[in-house]
Amino acid sequence: MYETFHCHTRFSDGELNHRQVLEVCAQKRISVVAFTDHDFLPDEKIWRQLKRWSDPKMNWVVGCELSSGLPRELGSGPASSFHIVGLFVDPFDKKLNEHCRKVREGRMERMKQMVKNMQELDLKISVTDCLKEARGETVGRPHICSALNKRKENKKVVAGLVQKMAQAAKKDAAVAQKYQQMLRAGEKRYPYWLFLSKTAFVSGVYVDY
Repeated sequence: MYETFHCHTRFSDGELNHRQVLEVCAQKRISVVAFTDHDFLPDEKIWRQLKRWSDPKMNWVVGCELSSGLPRELGSGPASSFHIVGLFVDPFDKKLNEHCRKVREGRMERMKQMVKNMQELDLKISVTDCLKEARGETVGRPHICSALNKRKENKKVVAGLVQKMAQAAKKDAAVAQKYQQMLRAGEKRYPYWLFLSKTAFVSGVYVDY
């Protein structure tokens, strides 16, 4: 049997709900799974669903992954410096839920700014597109990337940026390395390497926490 102590659902940047994750893990002989969504804790409805899970060979744990920065005595820094995964947390802790709520609000503002920046690149995307992919939950870059890929008109813009990166790679070894990594990652993940990350080829689109 296997265990996984870091798992995301559709309530952050995963694709399945809690029940579906449990079913997949049971099929794959995973005996313990920890739900550690980004800045999200199960509410009472989800909690009741989890409590009804009755497979004695498949257990679950409630956790949470929090975006963090360096301690103040080390100079602080952006919230995306690293993430902290907590396990066996109380999903009804008021202070923790309030913290998660504020972070999710920040993610929403961050998404809106990145949408505006992408529109300036002539990419067809809207806040509504991203919210639709997130299905009303925490909006992350995977949702933004998925929204971009669903619009056929964006392929031409992305292809043009890929061509520019290929040309730059001929003169810059660092760009060449990232270009090869992008190709290996696959076409659906091109936006991350082109403009949706801190070290992307095109600067000024990605927004930190």
